[in-house]
Amino acid sequence: MKPLVCIFCEGNDTKLAVVGKEKDSDNLKVFRTASVSVTPSSVNVKAGASGISLDDGALQLEGIDGEATMLESDVEESSIDEIQKVLSGLNLPKYSFIPTLTEPSIYYHLYEGSRSSKPAKLKQDIIDEILETKNVSVEEDSIDFTELSDRSLLSVFIVGEVACINLINSVAAKKW
Repeated sequence: MKPLVCIFCEGNDTKLAVVGKEKDSDNLKVFRTASVSVTPSSVNVKAGASGISLDDGALQLEGIDGEATMLESDVEESSIDEIQKVLSGLNLPKYSFIPTLTEPSIYYHLYEGSRSSKPAKLKQDIIDEILETKNVSVEEDSIDFTELSDRSLLSVFIVGEVACINLINSVAAKKW
């Protein structure tokens, strides 16, 4: 079994676990773990803002007047650096990366229509039904499905960019 780097992203919280088999055993072992908050690296705020508060996870700005000013921070870069520290010393080409996505990054669609015997045609039929019923355009490589006990198909798909995938790409682009 190839060792795994499992990355779970939910909102701004990212959890990472490095797992694999113990030497001379079939037992799985967790080698390393990390929890990182990933937030945007910059925020646009107008000069003269006052009354800044954080209520229920929402940033409130009052009294905004004047020119827009960019406030910079290294939060995003430091998040990647923190993940890099957890992965340091590992021969990453020997590991498989598995992103785990949840709502709101993924969407579901229950398909009960006619079934083509060709998997590519069936996938296209599901994509067409999603476009017709939800008015959402889905790329063929962004969807998959599984059969449920009642023989209907549950499809899972993503639309647009997914922050967790971007995070993995950023980590992969770092010089190790």
